[in-house]
Amino acid sequence: MNDLKICFFGDFSLSLGDKRICEATEKGSKQWRLIKYLILSRTRSVERRELIDAIFGYGAYSQRPNEALNALNATVHRARLLLSKISDNAPDIISYSNGSYKAVLPAGCEIDSDIFDILSEKVLLSSNFEEIKSYALKICEIYRGFFLGDGFSEEWARLLAEKYHTRYKRIFSILCGILRREGDFERICTLCEGASAIDPVCEEFRLERVRALFESGKKARAHEAYCEIASFFESVLSVPLSEEFRELGSKVISQDGDTLAMARRISEKNAHAIIVPSELFEEYSSFFTSENTRSDTPVQTCLAEILFDGNISAREAILALKQSPPASARRIILSLSKDEKKIYMLLETSAALSSEISDGIKEAIGKKHCKIRILRV
Repeated sequence: MNDLKICFFGDFSLSLGDKRICEATEKGSKQWRLIKYLILSRTRSVERRELIDAIFGYGAYSQRPNEALNALNATVHRARLLLSKISDNAPDIISYSNGSYKAVLPAGCEIDSDIFDILSEKVLLSSNFEEIKSYALKICEIYRGFFLGDGFSEEWARLLAEKYHTRYKRIFSILCGILRREGDFERICTLCEGASAIDPVCEEFRLERVRALFESGKKARAHEAYCEIASFFESVLSVPLSEEFRELGSKVISQDGDTLAMARRISEKNAHAIIVPSELFEEYSSFFTSENTRSDTPVQTCLAEILFDGNISAREAILALKQSPPASARRIILSLSKDEKKIYMLLETSAALSSEISDGIKEAIGKKHCKIRILRV
């Protein structure tokens, strides 16, 4: 039992040698909740009433005390059966005395959150870059997911998870700074991919990856990564990118000579369309609008989102629009989304937006029933 390992980050699990039980694969949310709560409270004994409220919800004991006690006894029994899968002695982890329960762990037990706490303190106190990097890399290995996972929805559990995640992001940023100074951009990208898998909506991890690609000279890949991220945040999550990320994106775009050169060549030829990532509408809109400032006709820019059924592919629609663009559009910038169920268009018109644009798009695509939503850019 001295080599018992307990993981709180990601999928909660207990392992002993080659035997392991994991919350993600073993059914029974109540017994897992009991095990986790007792281990979290391992420095003290937990009275039955407190344990009942923690497992079955606050007030469960006061409403039906006898039923609650019976439910607790049954849950403790199932929890001990669960623990017996890793060792015959493991059920002894749950100890009972004088109306209270306590987690009794072996002296050599390894708990990932305890190691995280020790290493994070060393990172923040050390002034040696090599030590900091070594500790921080170990922290990135330990932090496999949010603390406690989905085990608890209570405020105290949420605050604990936020505390660890905030500390993790801070250390991650410090580590990326050290790796950037060393020029190890490939490792930054690898770490960012792992961190983004844990927390897909954390912008900092994705920003670090784009910055690493850009600073390592991989400008086309940085451009592509920025486009994917911006699309995910703005189209899927409906969350705008931060000013810092937008500034980085503008820098990435301005350095991606191939894409900008293509846009300028098409503009000079007064072509009708260019396929670009939808996330760059704002940047390209500014560029194309500035090209029209010499005209006396005021230019109005808008974004149209076209939704259509499966009778026509997005690529076919793009070709149709290129060949027969709406008459009221001065210039069209098209974007094909990844799922090919949407087309985004950037329209520059000299007249007020009207049904004429929608009718022109529908006529060009040949789908009278396609849905069109026009937004101001």
